[in-house]
Order: sequence, then C-alpha cells, then structure tokens
Amino acid sequence: VLDKLDYLQSLGVTAIYFNPIFDSPSNHRYDGRDYRTIAPSLGDLALFNLLDQETEARGMKLILDLVPNHVSSDSIYFDRFGRHPEVGACESVDSPYRDWFYFTPANPPGTGVCAGDTNYEAWFGVVTLPKVNTTNNDAVREFWMRADDATAKYWLRQGADGYRVDVANEIHPSFFQEWRPILRTEDPEVQTYSETWNESDVRPMVLGDKFDSTMNYRFATALLSFLRDTPFSDGDGNLNLNPLEPSKFESALRGIQEDYPEPAWESAMNLLDSHDTNRAVVKLDHDGITGTGANRTPVNGFEDGKARLKTVAILQFTLPGAPTVYYGDEVGLAGF
Repeated sequence: VLDKLDYLQSLGVTAIYFNPIFDSPSNHRYDGRDYRTIAPSLGDLALFNLLDQETEARGMKLILDLVPNHVSSDSIYFDRFGRHPEVGACESVDSPYRDWFYFTPANPPGTGVCAGDTNYEAWFGVVTLPKVNTTNNDAVREFWMRADDATAKYWLRQGADGYRVDVANEIHPSFFQEWRPILRTEDPEVQTYSETWNESDVRPMVLGDKFDSTMNYRFATALLSFLRDTPFSDGDGNLNLNPLEPSKFESALRGIQEDYPEPAWESAMNLLDSHDTNRAVVKLDHDGITGTGANRTPVNGFEDGKARLKTVAILQFTLPGAPTVYYGDEVGLAGF
C-alpha cells in the first residue's frame, strides 16, 4: 500500500479501509490472535506508523477493522491449544480471560474440550471463533475501550482515524453506546462504520448514539440490481440481485435516504462489493461462466460486466455518500 499511495492519490482516494491487520492464524484475519500485534505477513508497528505519516501527508485517512464479537481459538485470550505464555480462558478456569467467553458444562460429562470439563459458544458454530461476551463483561469493555490503554484508543494513538466493526448487529447495543463518547473524547474526528446489511440492522446503528454510518449494502444491492437484466445469486445469500426498473431503483434509494439521518446518508460507505461477496464485474456480467469451483471461467472475459461497471461507477460517484472501491475494482478485477 505504501508503494501505491501516489497511484491511490491520483485516483482521488481520501481514505483507506483495511480488513483486519492483526495477528491471526488465517488469511482473512477475522479470527484475531493478538489485537496489539500486526500480522507479520503485513509488516510491523514501525511500518504502520510510516504509513500513517505518508497518508496524513496526502490528506488520507486510515480506517481499521475491529472484531469485538469473537477471537481465534488460538488467541492469547482463549489459547485452546496451550501455545501462548498467557493462560487462556480454555486452559484454566482461573484464567483472567475466563469470563470473556461463554462456557457450558460438557454433556455428556467428560467430553469438554476446555478446562473444567466445559465447551464454549462459537460464532455461527465455527469452533475456531469463540464468541466474546460484549454484553455485560467489564473486563471485555476495559480491554476494548474503558482502560487508558484500551485497544480502540491505542490504535487511534498509533495513527488510525476510525474503525469499521465486524458483525456490529450481533454485539449488544450498549457496547457501542458506551464506546462512541469514549472514542470521540480520544479523537473528536474519529470515524466509525458498522458492518450491517439490511434495513432492520442498519437503522439502530446510525441514529447518532453508536456509529457515524454503515457499509451501505442496501445501496450496492439497489445499484447493481438496476444494471441487471436477469436475476443473479452469488450462492451464499449475500447481495442477491433482482432487476430494477428506473422508478423502483429511485424508490430503493429514497427508502435508504428516509431511513438514515442525513449525516449517515451523506457519509455511508457506498460499496459495490467486499470480501464477503463476488466482485462487481462478476455480479454485473450477463455473458455467463463455464466450469465450477477453481475452474470457473468467464465466457467473454467479463467484458459485459466491465461495460456495465462503467455505468455503475458514474452513479456510485455522483449519488450522495462516500464511494467505496474494493481494491482492484477500478480496473475491473474479477473474483468469486
């Protein structure tokens, strides 16, 4: 990213949002292992500080991805496999992190995978992602925001300008009602965005007491549907598209405008795709794809999708909100 800052500036980029940069056993890094350590494959704190200096000199902001809702089972906080110096919650009932997580007695007895013959609640049942108690655990809130060196404060001091929060709708609302004034005391200009997908999830997040705005998946669905001639499904329930006539497209946009307070509407992350969806050119292309899995091949090199993407970009960059370009979309990068 440092090497490409001049290129990004030439495109008019004013903010860079990273997916999680913290140490993790996966390549997506939504299973954080240590939220104070940058993944070695990306760099280190000195490199991040340099990035902060270089972006600030160009008038750019840095937005980091935080995941308070769950951590890695291999994290220093949980340490299911006993690999870290810290005594993790799974290792001992006396761990300082024990109350961070939801443990239940093993049934039948003797089958527990953690200390005290217990099992644990995992996000969506994914055993590598133990769920954190953000609802009423003081130690968790101390770690994330209350303590003088809390994690969210720490990264603001290192040069971050704001946060996007993963699965924000699955975290207790009081968490964000508490964190908003804390973060704004630390940095009055801090920017915060929720990962929220649908109407019922977004509304409570953008009323002024939790987040500044949201990842605007409703906008993406409306805009991409307007450029579709036939329905499209990405296969996992994310951003299913049904063609919209102009009047229905306008109605969809007006619906978003009516649901969001004006500051949230004007600053929403108006994206077309993300790490959770197919690429925009894939969703827009009508020429078809052959093969399956890793052998999927476009019939005509996504030429139709790229042509439609140009029209989408005109709308994305002129409608209210913050145009949000997933890296490579500016040149029609494809991906499933």
